[in-house]
This record gives sequence, structure tokens and C-alpha cells, in this order.
Amino acid sequence: MQLLAAVLPHAGFRAAERPLDVGLGPGATSDLSLAVSFRAAPGDVVENPFLILSVETDGERWRVLARLRIVAGQNGEPRPETRLITTQRVGFSTEAV
Repeated sequence: MQLLAAVLPHAGFRAAERPLDVGLGPGATSDLSLAVSFRAAPGDVVENPFLILSVETDGERWRVLARLRIVAGQNGEPRPETRLITTQRVGFSTEAV
């Protein structure tokens, strides 16, 4: 699998799209660093921001969507919690049923 791009589009937890060129084999892991805009008071919660990864595998493009919940720590730092991870093949919504 090839990681192609990452973006966090939510207004309360945002990072611009970042192009990637990272190959991952079965069972492999990789660290990803994004510059995120996050301004919240301690204890504030941002519901439903998504990390969207664009990937390619076996000649097909996919989106990996990680739904998050972000809680601001004591110093206003983001503490992300992963809620759900789903995938969608790019172009699936234009296919005839």
C-alpha cells in the first residue's frame, strides 16, 4: 500500500493536505506528522474531526477515514481519541447500482 496524502479538514482541528510518498507492506507501521491548528480551553471537546488518508493498493485508490474525538488537555494540548476507521474506494459513488 502507498500512502499518497493526509488531511484534517475539520474547522476545530485542521491541517492542510500534505502529499505523502510512503510505502507500507503487510503489518508495517509508519509515523505521520501534521501541523494542526487547534485552539481550545482545557476540557473542551471537538467532536467528529476526520483524518483522511489517500492511499493506493493493487492499482486502486482508496480513502481511509479515521473519525476522531479531540479533548483539550490541562494546557490546551490536543488529546486525540480514535472513534472509528472506515474505507471508501475512490469513485464508488459514481458507479451504477
